[in-house]
Amino acid sequence: MAVVDWVKKRPLWVYFVLACAITWALMVPAMIIATQKGYALPSPVTFGGLIESGFANGQHVALSLMLALAHGPLIGAIVVAAAEGSLREWWQRVTRWRAGAQGYRDLALLLVALYVPVVLIGLATGIFPAAEARVVPLIYLAPFFLYEVLTSGMEEPGWRGYALPKLLTRFNAKKASLILGLVWGLWHWPVFIENYIIAANDPTTPLVADVIGTAVQCLGYIGLSILPMAFIHTWLYNRTQSAFLSLLLHATANVLSSYTLATQPMVGTIGGVMRWVVAIVLLRFFWTEAARPSQGIQR
Repeated sequence: MAVVDWVKKRPLWVYFVLACAITWALMVPAMIIATQKGYALPSPVTFGGLIESGFANGQHVALSLMLALAHGPLIGAIVVAAAEGSLREWWQRVTRWRAGAQGYRDLALLLVALYVPVVLIGLATGIFPAAEARVVPLIYLAPFFLYEVLTSGMEEPGWRGYALPKLLTRFNAKKASLILGLVWGLWHWPVFIENYIIAANDPTTPLVADVIGTAVQCLGYIGLSILPMAFIHTWLYNRTQSAFLSLLLHATANVLSSYTLATQPMVGTIGGVMRWVVAIVLLRFFWTEAARPSQGIQR
């Protein structure tokens, strides 16, 4: 009971620690071993190739499962919500698919605003990736979308299903978005382990340069992708009170990013700029605050 009482007093702190610790405990060793062994772990970049070539051996499969099961945000939400006795309310937010025509319209408009300009700019400037450069062939679109739902999408029962509503009881929507965006962004740091190991194996660059270079990549990703999307997700959640729509937004955005941005750095930068454009427009003209209860929560 003492542990449960302690969790109840600091639910957000406990949640953030669990979300990160569970994910990193599985993801970090999987990324290190896979990089050293030369295994391609499942990701939007490798998805099509893995379907066509398969896994190298049992260890490759095991490491891929470790990565796929690194659902710290989801598991942390279940654990903390259970300790608080709020599992039912959490589940209702996660499964609230009846968001009305307006909710699905808002979701569709966000996706159009985020990706149609990227395509048009890419085509107009000639930097839009050709069909053969896209990382996932269209024939694999359905399984790729399912993969995104079951991997990246499963972050949302935690981030928007649990953490965001908690933050909104204490902070306004803008500050809550910023806090969650920073945690969400730092949670992603193991993704850059492969880049660091590859750079560290280059004898022509000093170790400190490898560390700084990897950190800059991580911070750039957080700044251009994660932070603006945190504001966009908050806007959608406040409009719908549905973490289910956040799941759809996350999964669909990842799929569209893979087809529109591919591996072209310049197109990726344009995509990041568009995320900020959409976020700023929402903040300036369409921002709404969530209804806040009379009592806040302790962190």
